[in-house]
Amino acid sequence: IYTPCKDIGSPMTNHWHKVRETIIQNELDGDFVLMYDDIFFVKPTNLTNYPFYQRGKLGESTTGGEHYRATLLNARDFLVKKGYTTYDHELHIPCIYNADAFMALDRYFMALKDDCQSMAVRSVYGNINCQEQPYRGDIKIRNQMEKVKYAVGVADCFSVSDDMFQFDTYDWLKKDLGKQSRWEK
Repeated sequence: IYTPCKDIGSPMTNHWHKVRETIIQNELDGDFVLMYDDIFFVKPTNLTNYPFYQRGKLGESTTGGEHYRATLLNARDFLVKKGYTTYDHELHIPCIYNADAFMALDRYFMALKDDCQSMAVRSVYGNINCQEQPYRGDIKIRNQMEKVKYAVGVADCFSVSDDMFQFDTYDWLKKDLGKQSRWEK
């Protein structure tokens, strides 16, 4: 489902707002998969029971800029204060949200929608709502075609940054993953 929705603030606030609007506008209920257009599956994958993966503790990641790190630390501090675990779920892979559980986050995020820092949405959701939180490394490929070829060998999916398209990524994807999905036709 594509839901046209304007940005209202910081990237994390926009994530919360756009998922929320998708639930409301499409009257979603139950579980649904969130997946962006820069994720490529390279192995058959059953998303029905796809785990809500984590990549360590919030605040341990050294990737991202100052603003991104602030959203992770804000989420960590919030979760500690509320007595929840503090896993980092900000991976570039699909995630399964429950519509009711996601909408319940309004009580936290509505107050932050004008805050330039906000909190890491997936991490707040995952630590509050998910019992099983298995570890998985992130497979976001930013600047090396060799990493794409490595990821294809070890992962079910990978994500690429826009910077990758200045290399030979597009031609490789077209050649090696050229079969279109039913949504791309």
